Amino acid sequence: MEVRLLVELGAEPLDLGGETLDLPLLKRLRHRRRVRTSSARLIWVTPARRGRPYDVGVHEIVLETERKLQLIEVTDLIRDALGDTNGASAALVYVPHTTAGVVINERIDPELVTDLENAFQRVVADEWEWTHEDEDGPNAASHARASLASSPQVLIPLRDGGLALGTYQGVFFCEFDGPRTRKVYVTTLA
Repeated sequence: MEVRLLVELGAEPLDLGGETLDLPLLKRLRHRRRVRTSSARLIWVTPARRGRPYDVGVHEIVLETERKLQLIEVTDLIRDALGDTNGASAALVYVPHTTAGVVINERIDPELVTDLENAFQRVVADEWEWTHEDEDGPNAASHARASLASSPQVLIPLRDGGLALGTYQGVFFCEFDGPRTRKVYVTTLA
């Protein structure tokens, strides 16, 4: 999976899983730069520009999904995007797509993700007689899964500057009509 993280740039270095980026240096860059992390994923970092939503504290995470139905844990990406929460009380995680969503669930057992993906497929089957069709073809089952199995947003309290999730909880992006390029917006609330 390719992950592109667009961040609001501050003066502090950005930790990318073992490697650190010098943000003052990135502020001088005018275009996107490809950055390799120790996990060999590609992360795109785009410097903030005037007039863009992320100039006012909205961070954009861009995901490339690989399958039609796929759950991707994004908890650490959300933490990285939030950075210093400056005393905020909550984080809002929003997905601007009608055939995708976000959900909080257990992150400890990777088999649970497979079980959930299988359950979503069985609860809403592609083989049913659907009538909705758009430019990408028939995808009513994807809309139904997104409506039943997830939400376009989750609100997570912040405690001591971090996500106040339970011991086993994680945040999952839910793809129901992939593979696609998808966005997740993250912001803090006072």
